[in-house]
Amino acid sequence: MNVTPVVLRSLAVLLVSVLWCRPVSASWDLWEVYRLALLNDPAYRSEQLRHDAVSLDGPIAEAAWHGSVSVAGRLGYRMTDDTPHNNWEDHEDHLLELRAEVPVYDRVLRTEVHQSEAAQSASAMLLRQSHQQLILRVAQRYLDVLAAQDRREVARVDIIAIRRQLDLTSERLEVGLGTQADLFDARARLKQAEANAIQADNLHKVSISLLGQVIGQPPQALAPLLGDAPLSAPQPALIDEWTAQAATSNLDVRTKTLELKVAEFEVKKLQDATYPRVTAGGSRSVTVGKVGSKTSDAASVYLQVSIPVFTGGLSLRSERAGIEYNRAHEALDHARRQALAETTTAYLDVTGNISQVEALREAITAGESALSAKQEGFNAGLTTNLDVLDAQRNLSQSRTDYLNARYSYILSLLALEQAIGDLDQSDIQRVNQWLDRES
Repeated sequence: MNVTPVVLRSLAVLLVSVLWCRPVSASWDLWEVYRLALLNDPAYRSEQLRHDAVSLDGPIAEAAWHGSVSVAGRLGYRMTDDTPHNNWEDHEDHLLELRAEVPVYDRVLRTEVHQSEAAQSASAMLLRQSHQQLILRVAQRYLDVLAAQDRREVARVDIIAIRRQLDLTSERLEVGLGTQADLFDARARLKQAEANAIQADNLHKVSISLLGQVIGQPPQALAPLLGDAPLSAPQPALIDEWTAQAATSNLDVRTKTLELKVAEFEVKKLQDATYPRVTAGGSRSVTVGKVGSKTSDAASVYLQVSIPVFTGGLSLRSERAGIEYNRAHEALDHARRQALAETTTAYLDVTGNISQVEALREAITAGESALSAKQEGFNAGLTTNLDVLDAQRNLSQSRTDYLNARYSYILSLLALEQAIGDLDQSDIQRVNQWLDRES
């Protein structure tokens, strides 16, 4: 058969179209979800806006040193008595004045500048904390969805296995090899498995909704965790090295240290309020009398010294600032203890999850062997139907616990990085490598 060039071209176009339109994986990985959360999570965006607002405090404090320029005007009317003739005269008295002042020496303004710098640093640290919390929140909710999917799949497999056992029990009963109790046990286990499947399905829907709350839209299918995802122990291996780093690098500790500095500057600012202030200024004024004629034109340059004698409420404000300073000091001490506790907990969780995953992997292998042996024993009349159902239940529980332990390991690892202040987007990228993005 002869194939014309037109037909060949048509086949080529069709082949390219098929390859081009071939469906690709629509799964989202953790990195994609994280980037969506950066743009759409309202809690993180709110913290960004708060930081933007605090960032203006520094320029505002600096601007106070630039001084001020004002224009004042007055429309007046005055009467004069030309004594001794007792001759009262009326005069219009209009004033226009331009005044400029700039601080030369002001301890309060100087302290406010330093205080605003410390406040900006504390705000930046709070923003970093919010970013770390976002990373943990995204990872937690992403893995919650995967865990719910796993739980739903385990429930589905459980139903299939129990239904098969129920059918086998029913067949044996028909030929007089079983009991009604075996049949009732199998039916009860099936109904329980169906209830578990309903619960797993609801949890899956809830977890998807919670993830959508962070990213601002319903998520697509998510890339699952690879079966051979690595489980590495924390390095360095000594827990004391982790807690020592957390004592100085934990972001909450660093934030509370800066907030203590802000409180210290507040105390100093109120102490500085008792010192003299020096202001340099100048003015130009024009006074206009009746019929618009200029009656006077004056200019002045001055150096003004103000010495506070009494300021109402200053002592109470100073007392309050002292209390706030003590409170900030206690908050810092609490943050250090909390960082120590969180680091210790996260470290032990990581190491414990590694051992737990290994143990549960072996438990699954043993459970599969036990179930197979119980089924063979049941077929030979050596074990009861209840023995088989118990083995099936134990195997399902081991599978669920194994999958959950892997997710707990990842979350504990991220929590450990957060406790020492090192958690950032590179950790998201590292976990992302453990996902099956081709599924």
